[in-house]
Amino acid sequence: MKQNFGHILFIYLLSLAAGCTETMVIEDTSAEASGTGIPILFSSDTQAMPESKSQFEPDNINTAGNSIMVYDIHTTDTGSDMYIDGSEAVYDGTDWKYNPVKYWTHTGTHSFTAYSYYNSTDEVRAPDAAYNRTDESIVIPEYTITDTTQFDFMYAYETRSMNEQNPYRPVELDMQHLFAAVQFNVVNTAYINGQDNDGVRNIRFISFSLDDIHVTGSATITPDASPTITLRDDSSSSSLFSRSRTAVENVVLEHNQAYNVYSSLNNGLQNGDDKYGEDGFILIWPHTIADFSEATATLTYQMETWHYNWWTGGYWEWDNPVSVTFNLASKGDVNNWRAGRKYIYNINIHDNRISFSVKVVPWIEDEIILDER
Repeated sequence: MKQNFGHILFIYLLSLAAGCTETMVIEDTSAEASGTGIPILFSSDTQAMPESKSQFEPDNINTAGNSIMVYDIHTTDTGSDMYIDGSEAVYDGTDWKYNPVKYWTHTGTHSFTAYSYYNSTDEVRAPDAAYNRTDESIVIPEYTITDTTQFDFMYAYETRSMNEQNPYRPVELDMQHLFAAVQFNVVNTAYINGQDNDGVRNIRFISFSLDDIHVTGSATITPDASPTITLRDDSSSSSLFSRSRTAVENVVLEHNQAYNVYSSLNNGLQNGDDKYGEDGFILIWPHTIADFSEATATLTYQMETWHYNWWTGGYWEWDNPVSVTFNLASKGDVNNWRAGRKYIYNINIHDNRISFSVKVVPWIEDEIILDER
């Protein structure tokens, strides 16, 4: 009887223990672990935002084959970690694809950094940028940019808090340009008179060059600030950015038509290839007021004018070439070249007189959407 009672008591105690025990399942709710969250994918939205392009691309940045390097630092109350660590996203004609795909987190803040290179020719080797995860800076090592080593560097920063309203909305990466873009045009504004009397019948372009500009520099780019540019004291010689007609070509300037000095469409110029692009902007390191103070340009041109000789009568003849050098800072209201700006210079030839104008135009941002799926 005691054995039965003991057996019954043991079973009873087991039943009590079973009734007081709760099985606990700890659920990992992170999107990364479950694979069911919202993936961060790249896609374009050219309908909602203006289209633009690099200096050396015929189409906007959302072009098949283009790529960007992307970083993302995820920060919470407990610290920060690299969420996307230098993934290359390539545009396939529809979306920006990269691996491994990352998912939006539930909490914290995401700090995105992106950058991209575009070389003027296949022979140009752009410097390798370095990303610093401590301050999210992009460092461009020292590089000499000349007429034969042109490349366009674009970058973007964007921050997204997961506590803000609709945190999963598309993230806009507004690609900014590191360099300044400069264009020079020569315009024949002389009084053209093709009759047999005094006047100018034609004006011919001979050469153009930039002098005393800095071509070697380095850059540090940080969020919410203009790039910090360090230039070497190596003001260039005219050979680095000079353009001239060949000995057998006759580059006559049409009246009141802007002749773009560096445009690849100007077949009358030596090296008239695509290294500057059709719009003829050259990319130059940004110059502060002090850096820019001694920058000069030299234009050489020739005029065909009416001459009169007592023995032979009147006739047209090409005069000796005229060279004019002017300080860029003293012309117009522009006394520096800033990063991400385009500068258009018009040099007007009246006869033996030269007038000068310059305007600054916005360089439309190249925009990429970091989208949700």
